[in-house]
Amino acid sequence: MPVALIVVLALLLVLAGAAADLFILIAGRNRAAHSWRTVDTLLQRRHTLIGMLLDDARSPEAGPVRAARRAAISAGVLTDPAGTCRAEEHLTATLTRLVDAAGRDPGLRGDARLHAPLDRLRALDEPLRAAVDDFNGQVTAYRRTASRFPGPLLASAFDLRPLSAYAVSEPAPEPRRSIVAPAGEPA
Repeated sequence: MPVALIVVLALLLVLAGAAADLFILIAGRNRAAHSWRTVDTLLQRRHTLIGMLLDDARSPEAGPVRAARRAAISAGVLTDPAGTCRAEEHLTATLTRLVDAAGRDPGLRGDARLHAPLDRLRALDEPLRAAVDDFNGQVTAYRRTASRFPGPLLASAFDLRPLSAYAVSEPAPEPRRSIVAPAGEPA
């Protein structure tokens, strides 16, 4: 009888541990989803400001910006943050070309309607960067939790798909040069 009681208690402890790990996994996913909502809200605000900018743009570069804006709006989902990042980078590149073209146009240089949305867009850069960093931190924490035992088992049993980070493009590090000493000499 005491052996059966020990087995039952051990089984209950294992189940309680698995339930606690499942709770931690779900809480981590929920924190990441909440962080993504902040990023998504800032991206929507950015898209609105770009739309205001496009209302006043009379340059041929406005067409590609409109197309990139539509693609970025449709890409803004939690299932593919890396795809959203690529769409946003494309939007930023086309927007930069538009702003450069508007800067070369003497009629638009002093146009306050063009500069006000640009100033508000620039003001969104820092909060958006902080929100993306927070989201990427939450994704990293979730991945770390999901990779420890019994995380992979629980994730597959309860269909908790892996999260991908918002890929922030950073400059590639300089390639390291290996120092090769001639034969017989110390390095």
